[in-house]
Amino acid sequence: MSFSILAAISSTIFGFIFQGGNSENPIILTLGLMSMGIFHVVALVSLKRLKVKFRDSV
Repeated sequence: MSFSILAAISSTIFGFIFQGGNSENPIILTLGLMSMGIFHVVALVSLKRLKVKFRDSV
């Protein structure tokens, strides 16, 4: 669930960045898509490492 929220937030941020003159600059588009991919991989790895401990019910 949190991974899909991350994708929605990052897509919204890049949508705001790519408006206007930035939408035709290939360098900004390439760097933006690369950084979005790296951000997704880092989030996925950190979520897989997260371990939640629950209390034993009595």
